[in-house]
Amino acid sequence: MTFWKSNKLYLSLIIMLLSSNTTWGQAEKFNIQRLAFHEKIDHLQKYLDNLDGTNDSIVTFKDSKLTQKASNTYINLIDSIQQVIEDKNTDGAISYGYLLQTYSILVKITPYNYHFLDYYERLFKNIYSILKHKGEEDFQSYLLRDILSSINNITYYKETPEAETFLLKAALVYPSDVLKSLNLFSTEPYALKIVEEVAKVSPMTVKKYFNSKNSVNALVSESQDSIVQLLVDLYNKYGNESKVYYFIDMIYHNNTSPDVLNSISQYPQTYLNALIQAKQQNNSIGKYDIEQELSIRALEEVRKVNELHDLTDTSRRFANVRTMGASELYTLIVYSPEEIFTSTFNGLFERLLLKMKSEGLNGYYLLEQVNFNKFRTFIKLCAGYNALETFLATMPEENAKEVLKKFVSELNGDDRNISEAVYVADTFGSLENLSYLNTFETYLKEEFCLPEMSNDNRTLYGLLLKLLYQKIGNNNIDSNFVDLLNPYTLPPVDQISIESFADSLGTTQMHFFFDDEDGLTSFSTFISSFKNAGYQILDSNYFVVIKGKGKQSTTIYANKPLFEREGQEALVHKVQNGEIHPSIIVHRGHSYYAMNTINQIPEYAKVVFLGSCGGYHNLSEVIKRAPNAQIIASKQIGTYTVNNALLIEMSKTLKDKNLLIWNNLWKDLDSKLKGSGKSYERFLDYVPPHKNLGAIFIQAYNHMIKSEMN
Repeated sequence: MTFWKSNKLYLSLIIMLLSSNTTWGQAEKFNIQRLAFHEKIDHLQKYLDNLDGTNDSIVTFKDSKLTQKASNTYINLIDSIQQVIEDKNTDGAISYGYLLQTYSILVKITPYNYHFLDYYERLFKNIYSILKHKGEEDFQSYLLRDILSSINNITYYKETPEAETFLLKAALVYPSDVLKSLNLFSTEPYALKIVEEVAKVSPMTVKKYFNSKNSVNALVSESQDSIVQLLVDLYNKYGNESKVYYFIDMIYHNNTSPDVLNSISQYPQTYLNALIQAKQQNNSIGKYDIEQELSIRALEEVRKVNELHDLTDTSRRFANVRTMGASELYTLIVYSPEEIFTSTFNGLFERLLLKMKSEGLNGYYLLEQVNFNKFRTFIKLCAGYNALETFLATMPEENAKEVLKKFVSELNGDDRNISEAVYVADTFGSLENLSYLNTFETYLKEEFCLPEMSNDNRTLYGLLLKLLYQKIGNNNIDSNFVDLLNPYTLPPVDQISIESFADSLGTTQMHFFFDDEDGLTSFSTFISSFKNAGYQILDSNYFVVIKGKGKQSTTIYANKPLFEREGQEALVHKVQNGEIHPSIIVHRGHSYYAMNTINQIPEYAKVVFLGSCGGYHNLSEVIKRAPNAQIIASKQIGTYTVNNALLIEMSKTLKDKNLLIWNNLWKDLDSKLKGSGKSYERFLDYVPPHKNLGAIFIQAYNHMIKSEMN
């Protein structure tokens, strides 16, 4: 905000000279406008600074962590953008354009939206990165680090050679966002090529623009591309609502009748099967749309099975998939990793094996039949649900090795989409079969040592190898190879100091319960467990407060399940007002409620405990909310008997000791639960933070990328 104060005298002198009719060239005029916009930006920063009534370069929130983040975003980061514009641009017209665009973003920030800190921080960090690295050899890699923000900030680099290449890549994953930004680059020579690429990736996105006057339509009318022309013809015949657009590839390459494909959506299973066939084609036209539609249709079928989870008659529960073949059952599994219940996966997997047998398919032939679509998701789920050995046993040994090699090969981190690498890390965490893990080691080393490997991909493979050696031990590794892996560091997750949890009120936890039979039982046993352990229970209208005293104070806030909405809203309100700072968030409900809890996790959370079935499969969503959180979750069935025991032991540690050491906590729980039958079996599927390799991988990768950017 104070960045441009030193130039005020200079600006005044220029204005005085202008008023005395001095002749100035076009460049000088832009320089004056440039200086004026620095002043305008400073004024907007001052406006945001003064929202709390004090002009002190601090944008105040009730939460101190948010205050620090807001001040850095709206004051320091904007100042840095102004500075880099001056440092790297001698052309006044270019600098003026950048400042004008920055001002146009900043002027939209009001008292009603300035709290959207995550969005604005990402946007301004991306602008700074673009301006700082534009012109460098690896500029493209910086654009790919935050694709959505780079699309929105196209104005800052649209004239560069990298802009076209980047937008062609961005169109593959965010076609709608690319077209929404078209007006920002519509006059560039590559604009038509970008629209044609979006039409091939997502015809559904382009045809939305066909019924109005806009720049997309204008460019489409100029196109001589045969696929674009086919899309226009289909629109003129079938209109906006038809499902025929999902099958353009079949029409274009196979001469399949559009009329038949237009009517196929009336028959759900035939329609699902047609989508699967369309997906099996490599680089098919409309592949983005097919992917989105398959996700919707597969989830619809999985949710039907999930909703009947209380039925003991499995023939009724799985009635909707009774006539599905192996490829369809496989598709349901791989398109529902975050929502599929443990019992749903087990039932679908059992039926998949039976269908494979009746269709004469082994596991490898099945993967070939579906063109290895989302096979890493499938392998990860099989490992997580202890079914991988069963699946690999359906194929010859050489095919099983080929699948394992393919699983860890050709992972691509260049576009910062590391989801498939996370699946690999997750699988390491789930496997105890040393033969499989040693096989992974061999193939990962081969990939890591490829001479043509990019820096981003080498980072990805270096971290995966470090994780694998953390799992299996590195006693037999060549010392030279260990040295090669030294730069790839993993976050310390074996312990947390109790001091890091606490604020002035001690350690605070926030628990979310839900209004169903399971929620009522969990809450009742939860209260009894803490009461029996000597904790004080204080009742409020919609929630309870549980207090424990020892070396440190620990406090738990938990909504009452019968007041799910009111109680959770009251607790979230306390967090937003800065009344409490929960460093531990606990989800105590079914997996289909998990996102409700995850969306309430504060960025500063230290531990997140997902006590639901299959909570392990939501870790990436947790880390989006709390980048440094350590995560406890179950790979399979969550149960209140384990949840309560774990929470009691963790809370005792928080109030009585200086360190929370996960391995010690897990050993104590193991000895307490051993011999408890089902509870102990369930406990063995719980994953502590130091063994949650997927979460560790994401955090390590994000840390290394952030370090490179700084």
